[in-house]
Amino acid sequence: MILILSENYDNSTNQVVSYLHSYGLPYIRINETDKVRIIHGTICNEKVDFKFFVKGKEFCLSDITFYWYRRGGFFIDLLRSNIPKQLERYLKRDLERYELFFDDLFKSSVPSIGSVKHNSLNKLTVLQRAVASGLQIPDTFFISRKKDFKSMPQCISKGVFDTLRFSINQSKYHGPTTLVDTQLINQLSDTFPVSMVQKAIDKTIEIRSFYWDKAFFHMAINSQDNEKTQYDFRNYDWFNPNRVYPCTIPKGIENWIFR
Repeated sequence: MILILSENYDNSTNQVVSYLHSYGLPYIRINETDKVRIIHGTICNEKVDFKFFVKGKEFCLSDITFYWYRRGGFFIDLLRSNIPKQLERYLKRDLERYELFFDDLFKSSVPSIGSVKHNSLNKLTVLQRAVASGLQIPDTFFISRKKDFKSMPQCISKGVFDTLRFSINQSKYHGPTTLVDTQLINQLSDTFPVSMVQKAIDKTIEIRSFYWDKAFFHMAINSQDNEKTQYDFRNYDWFNPNRVYPCTIPKGIENWIFR
């Protein structure tokens, strides 16, 4: 059985699941809203095994033949409500250790792709390591004063963690990477929380590279040809999707990435 950890509306997972259906391969998909119960478990000299219950199904560690961590997590159910906040904080820290443990356990038990530990990469560390490896990056600035934009090149907004998404009163808000233009700057206060911006680059093409099993797989995205996706391809244009196709990059760059 293939274990998939993902999110409810992740399109990439939906496509993979459709392939699994067509080939009749057994799998269980656990999304970010699903809670897992530990029925029982054993860690001893003779064996390590656990039995879980989620989405009306029971399965054991020994049932898993492949593990794919896409997004979300293996979230354990507290099984209690109205817990004092002090105790709840303690229990949640406990459960986080369980979740990290099971990620390690699945990866060490069966072939796998991805890890919960790589879910929230620090973009600052990524930029620093890219420079240390010899790769070129866009000039990156950290500012907290409106007046500093006067001496800077044209920039785009960039989150240190991830794209901004939240809801207020059933209204959803989404903050993709955007051009920091004069209209946006004029709306800013004189000072604001420190923010990361990068020099805007005129793209010829956008490339996403995947590394798995000692091999690179590169994907080109014609995001620069669409005004909606020009600065962030995740700002999808469902009516006029970007063209996506396999491509290659120079071996020298692959070697830099591999470092």
